[in-house]
Amino acid sequence: MHNQSQCNIAKPAAFLNFDEVFAAEPSPVVDGNFRNSGIVMPRYFFNTRLGEEIVDDPDGEVLRNPDHAWETARAMIMQLLRSEGTQRDLLSAVLEVTDEQGEIVLEFPFSEALLDSADSTTRH
Repeated sequence: MHNQSQCNIAKPAAFLNFDEVFAAEPSPVVDGNFRNSGIVMPRYFFNTRLGEEIVDDPDGEVLRNPDHAWETARAMIMQLLRSEGTQRDLLSAVLEVTDEQGEIVLEFPFSEALLDSADSTTRH
């Protein structure tokens, strides 16, 4: 069960529009299960930590594995930085990705996503 404490912080717009961030083909997953296969995929929650405050993701996303969660976290951060700019407070934020038990799977600093983006644009 997911039990992060909720704060009175408005959820950034980019986190409300997951489908816009990832406009892709329909997933073969329905309610955490592959259609007609019985395979259950994990649900990950993308909670944003701004200092001591947490913007809780109550719904989460069903994804293949932690690597897919990392890719999703990076894309969400990049989308938010594009829409909100690189404000000091935002650059100090961290996206905490948790599993359904509330265990942190990965922590992705917003500033790291920006640095990763700069590295990828210089590769040939």
